[in-house]
Amino acid sequence: DLHNSSEPKVVKKVYVSELSKKLGVTKSELEQRCDQYRTSVVPFKPRIIDWIDFTEPLFNGVKKKFSQTIINPLNAKGSLKLSYRWRNITIDHGLGGLHACVKPGIYTNKDLMILDIDFTSYYPFLKIRNGIYPPYYGPEYLEIYEGFFHKRKLYPKGHPLNGGYKLMLNGSFGLLKEINSPIYYPEGFVFVTINGQLILLYMLEQIVKAAAETFVLQCNTDGITIMFERKNLDRIKDVLSNIEKLSGIQVETVEYERMIIRDVNNYIAVDINGKAKHKGAFELKKEMHKNNSFAIIPKAIDAYFVKGI
Repeated sequence: DLHNSSEPKVVKKVYVSELSKKLGVTKSELEQRCDQYRTSVVPFKPRIIDWIDFTEPLFNGVKKKFSQTIINPLNAKGSLKLSYRWRNITIDHGLGGLHACVKPGIYTNKDLMILDIDFTSYYPFLKIRNGIYPPYYGPEYLEIYEGFFHKRKLYPKGHPLNGGYKLMLNGSFGLLKEINSPIYYPEGFVFVTINGQLILLYMLEQIVKAAAETFVLQCNTDGITIMFERKNLDRIKDVLSNIEKLSGIQVETVEYERMIIRDVNNYIAVDINGKAKHKGAFELKKEMHKNNSFAIIPKAIDAYFVKGI
C-alpha cells in the first residue's frame, strides 16, 4: 500500500517488497541483514575504475586526490570539495557530482556547433555495468534495478508509470547513502559519484585532444555541453563512441541552435528544430511541489528569447 507515502517511502517499500520476493525471504529477514551490515561499516577510500587514465596533469591530480580521500560514511558531508580553473570554466567537485558553467550570456551556433552530450541513465548504469549492489543482498538487487529501467522504456515520457520507474531508478540511488534505508551501501554511492565525475573529465580531455578549439559551455553530473567547429564533428563522435565502449553506457546528443544561460542549473536551450528546453528559473511548467508563482516572468522571458517577441 503506497497511499500517502512520500517519494523516499515509495522507493523503500517497493524495493523491500521486490527483494523479498526475489530472494525468497521475509521482510524482517531483509531488515536483519541490513542491520548487521550497518554495524560493520567503516571509513574507506573510493575505488577508481581501471580504464580512467589521464594525460592532463590537472585531471591526474584530481584522480589522485579522489583515490586518497578517506570517506567516513557516518559524516561524509563536505568530505570531498575541490575547485579549479580549466580552460574557459571553473570546475567544482563535491561528493555528489561536479558542476561547471560559462559566464551568463546568450550563446549561438552561428559560427560554432553547440552539442549537448548526455549519458543515458548515467548513475543507474554506472551501478549496473560495474556490479555495484549492497553486499548483504547480492546480484539479485541489480536484476531488480535493471528491470525497472527496461520497464520504464515501455512507457512514453509523461506517462505515470514512466515517472514511477524513473523514481525507482533515481530515488533509490540517494538511498544508498541513507543509513536508515533498506538498501544502505555508502561505498557503492561514492563509487558511482566519484567515477561519474572522472569519466566526465576523461570525456572533456579526449574531446579537447580531438578538437583543440572546443569551448565548454557547461558540465553537470551526467553530461556536458560544448561549442566547436563543425568540421570536427566526426572526430568528436569517434571519442564518444570509444567512451561508450569503455563505460558500457550509451551517449545521447542534441544539437542546439542557441543557449540562454544564467548558470548551470538555470538556462534555456533551443535545439535546431526550434524546440526549447527550460531549466530552473526558466521553467514554464513546474512540478506540483515547486513554487509556481510569478509564472508570467518565465513566460515573458521565453517569449523574448525563444519566440523573439
